[in-house]
Amino acid sequence: MARAYKIEDFNRLMEDMDNIDKRVRSYLFQVGYEKWSIVHSTVNRSMVMTSNIAESLNARNREVKPSTDYVYIVMDVEQRRNIVCMQKRECSCKRFQVDEIPCPHAMAVLDYTHMEAPKYCSAYYTKEYFKKTYEVPVNPLPDETTWDLPT
Repeated sequence: MARAYKIEDFNRLMEDMDNIDKRVRSYLFQVGYEKWSIVHSTVNRSMVMTSNIAESLNARNREVKPSTDYVYIVMDVEQRRNIVCMQKRECSCKRFQVDEIPCPHAMAVLDYTHMEAPKYCSAYYTKEYFKKTYEVPVNPLPDETTWDLPT
């Protein structure tokens, strides 16, 4: 459920969980779906590296059919049709726009068209941004025994 990119997938998985234990749904609702679910997230998660990068590189064995210069139909390994718009950096699977890196379907288009993948990745994934992450010094914390924690 946490990794669902489409609300309908999230809801289907929640229903599956209800069949196992109905109490879990209310607990997760109290925690707040936006805190752990990609589809409900209210923050830009492009700053978080995911395992989707590795999966996206496995774009082979996907059938690509051009529709226009920017729009493609990509049949995934389960024979589901995915619509990819390279101009808008969007895919019907939602991963391309949420993670801001080409999803496996967009990677198949890039492979098919011989376009360069880095041009379709967020600047947050560049070496320059990675270095900026560590520009700001991080001050060390004192020993845990001296921390003043609220009760």
